[in-house]
Amino acid sequence: MANNIVLNPQMGDQFALTGVSSAYNQPSAFQPIGVTTYSTASIPSHTNNGLLGKALTISGFASAGNNGTFLVVSSTATTVTTNNASGVVVVAAGLAAFQTQGFPAGYASKIENLWSNQNGENATVNANAGDCLVAIAIGLKSGDPFDLLHGTSPYPVFGGGGNTVSLAYTAGLNDYNANPTISDGSTEVSTITNSAETAGNVVTLTVSAGQWVVGEMVSLAGLTVATWLNGHTVTLTAGTSSTSLVFTDPTAHGLKASGADTGTATEVGGNVWTLAASLNIADSDYTVSSTPPTAPNPFPSARWNTDGYYPSIYVWVAPNVQAGSYKVNLNSMYQPGITAPADYTGGAVPIFDGGVNFQVLCLSGAAAASVVESFSISTGSPADTISNPATAPATLAVANADGDALISIGLCKNSNAFASGTVNTTLGVASGAAMQVISHGKLVGSEAHYIVEYALVTAAGSPYNPNFSNPLGYPVLIASLAIKSS
Repeated sequence: MANNIVLNPQMGDQFALTGVSSAYNQPSAFQPIGVTTYSTASIPSHTNNGLLGKALTISGFASAGNNGTFLVVSSTATTVTTNNASGVVVVAAGLAAFQTQGFPAGYASKIENLWSNQNGENATVNANAGDCLVAIAIGLKSGDPFDLLHGTSPYPVFGGGGNTVSLAYTAGLNDYNANPTISDGSTEVSTITNSAETAGNVVTLTVSAGQWVVGEMVSLAGLTVATWLNGHTVTLTAGTSSTSLVFTDPTAHGLKASGADTGTATEVGGNVWTLAASLNIADSDYTVSSTPPTAPNPFPSARWNTDGYYPSIYVWVAPNVQAGSYKVNLNSMYQPGITAPADYTGGAVPIFDGGVNFQVLCLSGAAAASVVESFSISTGSPADTISNPATAPATLAVANADGDALISIGLCKNSNAFASGTVNTTLGVASGAAMQVISHGKLVGSEAHYIVEYALVTAAGSPYNPNFSNPLGYPVLIASLAIKSS
């Protein structure tokens, strides 16, 4: 039987409290001001403000003022200080639980910017070894200054090369690295105990157990036998497992018999992220049928144009991740690709210049590889649906009789009566178990609203068609995916 996937609040989930060691309360005409410090057994990971910014729900104390959901303002190995303005000093047992939902309302790892910044957006996650991270970006992109008739400009500079575009013409989106990427700050180090190199320069290193996956980049050091590998960074290939690293020898050294070795293998660049589904600038392109285009609707892009900006949805997954608390970065600046205009080629312009919502979900119990079983995302022109219930274009198939998860993202032009739905539809009617809301809110920079919903499935096969309630028939963009359990 498959393991049920769990939406994981934080690494560790909860810890015991031994009392309230101090409480500072200052009444205010507007809002209570103060902090409360809770005592704990020694927990090394809490040192040096390890819990700073985390949301905790405190329970179990007889004094109601000590209970509630608060933000951590500082922490040591034996104390946790929160913004609780009503605490009462006491020696008694209590419990602190990390929050799946953030503080204040909204997902714990959700951030919103009116203008995506040069350093990108980031969200802090607290993952257990082997968890699966799902990153979601919902943003607005401006059509300016791109040629939306052509993905790649048809007007190259004479004598130029590659995607070089003349200053006299408008560049297309494909002339740049137009899509954001994901990276994170996770780290992993394994000790090397054996090395071998076979035909085709295929190297296999036996290492201490880690969360190693195909596609991960690894830096090698300290080998005492296969010394030619020291100092090189390699990419793991098929055959890699938790205790075996397989890659192509960058030095093409040649055969080496399997034998004992020493050294370290260090992860470079964080977990391996894969773009699972994306919708880039919905309905911004159109096909020229006449010049100039003719009425009644020569510019279909106007359907989802929001003050000159167009919605985009991106979903990435990283299975079998490293344990720890680290930042997941949304790298959302246009990267060099052409020679003009200079500000775009230098990576100085944000991709989501109309605003972006970014959040990261942490799932426990997901498969270690090939974690996305199926997905469907709004496509075509128009890409949206006005149906009720509103669904993605295609159904989702799942392999396991239980335990697999459905995640669906809906973006509606108006929040009126827009709500979460169920796991299925039958002849246009919502059916099956209810989807649970993970997060929702207004898309920064617009009046559009989004909902991220989640459910476990109860039977294998298809169709599963997670939906949203859309009784007023507003245009909705939807991305849905099925996550395979371990």
